[in-house]
Amino acid sequence: ETKVEFMERIKRKVREKQLLSVSVNTKIDIEVNGRLQSWQVVNFGESDVLNGRISCQAPLIKKILGAKKGDIIHCRVINKDVLIVIKNISLISKDFK
Repeated sequence: ETKVEFMERIKRKVREKQLLSVSVNTKIDIEVNGRLQSWQVVNFGESDVLNGRISCQAPLIKKILGAKKGDIIHCRVINKDVLIVIKNISLISKDFK
């Protein structure tokens, strides 16, 4: 790998991280009313809350779909006021099971 190829690869990775938002197949670290939570956002029917997998249709996740790292969302979830801070987002490997 040449120096130019290396720099292009690094630039691509930075762009990917800047474009990441909460969506299916992402792992998110969020703060909900001051409590840190980590979730893997998965398609409907693939959730397993005991193992950290939450459906994209879950009320909490529906409120933050499209949010980016650093975003702060104040909303109501199941008749409760909630303050959510997006701490981190990363992609889940496609071969994740």
